[in-house]
Amino acid sequence: MVQQNPGKDHNVVRQQRPSSTKGSKVELTTDRSLTLTDPSGSQIWTAKMLQSSSSKGQSNKLAYAAMLDTGNLVLVSQASSVVWQSFDEPTDTLLPTQTLNQGSRLIAGFSNKNYSSGRFSFNLDYNGNLGLYTTNFPLFNSLNTRYETFEDQGLGYQVVFSQSGSLYLAGSNSEIVAQIFPKQERVLYYQRLILEYDGVLRHYIYQKSRGWSVKSFTPENICTAVIQETGRGVCGFNSYCKLADDSRPRCICPPGYALIDPNNEMGGCYPNFAAQSCKQESQELNKFEFKVLQDVDWPLSDYEHYENVDIDWCREVCLSDCFCAVAIFRESGIVGRRSYLSQMGRMIALLIGQLSSRSGISDPF
Repeated sequence: MVQQNPGKDHNVVRQQRPSSTKGSKVELTTDRSLTLTDPSGSQIWTAKMLQSSSSKGQSNKLAYAAMLDTGNLVLVSQASSVVWQSFDEPTDTLLPTQTLNQGSRLIAGFSNKNYSSGRFSFNLDYNGNLGLYTTNFPLFNSLNTRYETFEDQGLGYQVVFSQSGSLYLAGSNSEIVAQIFPKQERVLYYQRLILEYDGVLRHYIYQKSRGWSVKSFTPENICTAVIQETGRGVCGFNSYCKLADDSRPRCICPPGYALIDPNNEMGGCYPNFAAQSCKQESQELNKFEFKVLQDVDWPLSDYEHYENVDIDWCREVCLSDCFCAVAIFRESGIVGRRSYLSQMGRMIALLIGQLSSRSGISDPF
């Protein structure tokens, strides 16, 4: 529930519930716990306190709240028991000494400016398996595809982010089952682990001379890691993913397409031209052309597949098909046709081939 902001030296609160509006307030009372209410007084969220069996009449009464040096926000009862702590309800972040037990997870934010629950999850299930998953957004509690696995062999009991900066999966006897990020030789800085909105799990460190910087991250290339048959993938529909020099994904619209939301690069793109009519007498093929993109692919979702053909044949067949939006051509002569640009567009250096994307010659808007 409480996380460190990578650009500032303080903690902020992020909810999986709908975000609060201006005029909302957080209030701590002895009988109502820690609550967040909107301007009308309606409750948005409340801390679910543990029930204590000690001190009749005082077990459910709060004495105070405290922010510990670890970054853990705790609620303490009048019986001196910790009845709630933020470390038990993580959202997208772990701080040193924080753990994830079986059945727990981190949920990435939706975008760099929208902190509601998003499309990626770092999940330790009850069978001891740990992985990075896409979610069936907007059902963020429902997992879609695992895109990063760890050598847990189903023996995982707890994810541990240690004081030394090590992130590992421990077994039931505290033995290390899988090492995710190694420990640091000298810890002279603040640290945090965050599953970011782009699906990458990053370990940040803070140094006075440099501020926050990335120490470790996984997967190495999020653009090629996520391959799934349904959902919007990393970049959204009608766009493709390119790994930038800073190892962060960049989502790009093909020629003739534009971002649906200019403030959300990962929100997908729309065709910025009138669609081709499927009526034979009004197809007007001369109003459309193909743009060639080198080393770009949209895996899966082919509705036609051909072999031993050349790129000119491929282009003409797609142009005459009103359902065809893109054709993938490889130098082996294999062609795939798609009726739309699916969710897993990606730019990869190892793919030998080219992509032809349909666009309008003139912008009708």
